[in-house]
Amino acid sequence: MASDFVCPECGARFSTEMAMREHEMSMHPKAAMKAGDFDCKVCGQRFHSEAELKEHMAKAHHK
Repeated sequence: MASDFVCPECGARFSTEMAMREHEMSMHPKAAMKAGDFDCKVCGQRFHSEAELKEHMAKAHHK
């Protein structure tokens, strides 16, 4: 199993970005929120504004 995604806070390794993001939010919520307050529910990518998230949703997920 490849571990391409590493938690920047504790070094835990994950096979998917989504698994790492879920870990960050549950184990390191304050640090995770500094990276971006708006999370895409489809792919887990983070954005610093609602407008950026909406633009991403339209372009990446056609929503």
